Amino acid sequence: NLITYIKKNNPDILFASQPHVLPLLYLIKKITFWKGSLVVRETNNKKNYFHKKYSFFSYFLFNIIQYIYSKVDLIIAPSFGIYEQINKKNCIHLNNPINIEEIKKKQKEKIDENFLIDNDFIICVGEFTDQKRYEDVIKSFHECKNKDLILVFLGDGYNKNKYVNLVNYLKLGNRVFFLGLKKNPYKYMALSKALIVSSDYEGMPNVILQALVCKTQIISSDCNFGPSEILENGKFGYLYPIGNLKKLTELIDLVTINKKFKNYNIEKMKILDNNKILKEFNTNIEKLLRK
Repeated sequence: NLITYIKKNNPDILFASQPHVLPLLYLIKKITFWKGSLVVRETNNKKNYFHKKYSFFSYFLFNIIQYIYSKVDLIIAPSFGIYEQINKKNCIHLNNPINIEEIKKKQKEKIDENFLIDNDFIICVGEFTDQKRYEDVIKSFHECKNKDLILVFLGDGYNKNKYVNLVNYLKLGNRVFFLGLKKNPYKYMALSKALIVSSDYEGMPNVILQALVCKTQIISSDCNFGPSEILENGKFGYLYPIGNLKKLTELIDLVTINKKFKNYNIEKMKILDNNKILKEFNTNIEKLLRK
């Protein structure tokens, strides 16, 4: 289907936002003798992603993608960590765009869950995958001193049953809630005492950027890449070593009981405003079109 589409329409640019499709697109480019530009936006820490798979195929695919990176016309890296990992002349650092005004507006909407309005809660937002390590949050939450605190998950994924079983095993069913996917997570972030990011690795976690706009306190694993870059090595939020449950528990207590907050300068978020980022994106695309 892609070959037929390219032959029929001869597009100026093919844009890949999921780099694992890149080998296919590159192969099609060679087969069809298509002369347009191939642009890829890297979204994740690919080295960690593929090496966690522990298979020959994953290792092979990682090296294939690394090779193709040097052949494409433009690579967009949303964090300095990814930019340095790719280390190609055709790569630019361009942050993820954040619609600040939309988030500010949506965070003011009311939530339907009255029990969250009346109680303190912390929140995790994201897909239920191994990468997110949400079992760390559940186990650390179990050890917290504040037994009235509630833990909320927004999202879904293949690990949901695993997390539900862990919650039941620890007898936390009356304090941990899985609310599924929400079109407007910002209104939950704004009311929460803290957003928890427990990831094994990241690229540039949008959820931290969004939560900062909501003036939500951040507790994040110091994983590669993104959290330390956004929070300036812990200046504007709390970082803990990946998998250190004791430290995570201490930080949850610090924020929810001792109320030790690190404030983020919202003015700094303006450099990530979608209008600014999209303008820079368009500038780079126009350069390709003029080739």
